[in-house]
Amino acid sequence: MQTVPKITLKQLAVFVSIYQTGSTSRASEELHLSQSAVSSALTELESRLQMPLFERVGRRLNQHPNAHPIYIQAQAILGQSLTLEHYHQYQAGQIHIGASTTIGNYVLPSLLGKLYEALPDANVDMYIANTQEVVSEVEQLNIDIALVEGVPRPVDMKVIEQREWRTDTLMIFAKRDSKWLKNVATYSKMRTVIS
Repeated sequence: MQTVPKITLKQLAVFVSIYQTGSTSRASEELHLSQSAVSSALTELESRLQMPLFERVGRRLNQHPNAHPIYIQAQAILGQSLTLEHYHQYQAGQIHIGASTTIGNYVLPSLLGKLYEALPDANVDMYIANTQEVVSEVEQLNIDIALVEGVPRPVDMKVIEQREWRTDTLMIFAKRDSKWLKNVATYSKMRTVIS
């Protein structure tokens, strides 16, 4: 069974504030907590970590050598918790779109224009590469939707779903007496599938 850490976000926020402001009184003002609550949170954190973070010299707090590496980690944890807190709001407007090179360069721009008209606050992240690379990104769940040419061969059909989206007729250009035009009926039926 995994052990649940006993360090709290409040303790980390108090520590970061003290580290940045240099005093418990300024940290208590910044965090809207009593000075005793700030001092208590710092003492609890030091107890949990089993190391001092500040050296108390009279009423002053001097950073202990342990403080800086803990400060870096505490900032990262608080940043991640803030991101998690706003996860739904962020995800609601975040769209990861992948496209093969031709579609990404020639078809996607107009589609994105329509998307931004409908959802002006959308945050679109695009990934343009060859078809197999784009499909691989979908399989790894890095992309929400991909627009590619041809029929890709996904590694895991349980993870992604394929649907035909558009068809595109290929055009042949050749000189009038070209041998390539002898079977023009066959060529005119060729189509590429964009899925």
